[in-house]
Amino acid sequence: MKSIVSCIENLQRKFPRHKKANMKEYPTRTIFVDPLLEVLDWDVRDPDEIELEYPTLDGKSVDYAAKINKKPVLFLEAKALSDPLVDVKAITQVVGYAANAGVEWCILTNGIT
Repeated sequence: MKSIVSCIENLQRKFPRHKKANMKEYPTRTIFVDPLLEVLDWDVRDPDEIELEYPTLDGKSVDYAAKINKKPVLFLEAKALSDPLVDVKAITQVVGYAANAGVEWCILTNGIT
């Protein structure tokens, strides 16, 4: 639990500086999302645990598919750090991806929310 708290505190310290830089999606993923997944014991470098750009039925992809026993159990779609996550299209996108793949859990994040 200490490592989780430490990770979150570290990310909180980084947030003001990166928020001002108007960070796009990819840096948000590498600076904010990946460390959180890692501290929760998901190996973002192992496609058997976290598959990046997981293909969806419509020919697109979801940013992260977290797997247990090589089967997706969670879809995570990341947006830019400054994205307020209120766009209905983005919300329905990740929910639709999960529903179509039979994945029960999904997350839409900007790295902070």
